[in-house]
Amino acid sequence: MNATGFEQFVIDKKNYTLLMIDMKINSQMNCKLFNSCKKTKYASQVAAMSNAIGFTTFQVILQFLRLNHRAQKPIENVQFL
Repeated sequence: MNATGFEQFVIDKKNYTLLMIDMKINSQMNCKLFNSCKKTKYASQVAAMSNAIGFTTFQVILQFLRLNHRAQKPIENVQFL
């Protein structure tokens, strides 16, 4: 994980300073995350989360969309690799 700096956002009419990070996980950790969550009701009902890569990608994009939707300043320069 590498912190890339701070960004100021207004979310729900409140000012926030968010720490922006680059986070990389290896395939072994990705599989552990998936295996620990794959039997939950939420994960088992969403087809996009049926494997480790889909699970992680879905979670990251979902959190990004939630934050971006609530922020009055759109979040830019995000890369999903």
